[in-house]
Amino acid sequence: MTTTPPPPPTGDSNSLIFQGEISKLCDVSQSTVSNWVKRYPDFPKPLHQFRRSLVYSRHDILTWLWSHGRTS
Repeated sequence: MTTTPPPPPTGDSNSLIFQGEISKLCDVSQSTVSNWVKRYPDFPKPLHQFRRSLVYSRHDILTWLWSHGRTS
């Protein structure tokens, strides 16, 4: 039996998320997120770099996570 995945996340498309927050959100290491950035050409591009941290669109990240089955 196949289940239908939930719809992609919605929310404020102007919200930002740091790369470190992505790892906490997914309960993975920061190096895992870094690997996703390198290995998946469709991983969202950062919007800004703040000091040494990359900043992404929260909506883009949540949509990517959902489309890759990485949400609970």
